[in-house]
Amino acid sequence: MSNQGVDHVIEKKKTNHVIVVFTTIEVGRYDRY
Repeated sequence: MSNQGVDHVIEKKKTNHVIVVFTTIEVGRYDRY
């Protein structure tokens, strides 16, 4: 596997992590109201 492929996987994982964290924050905000 090339470095470019590894970088792409890492970027995808980072993006997924951000989405999960953002969704958790959004859900938590709605739960409070």
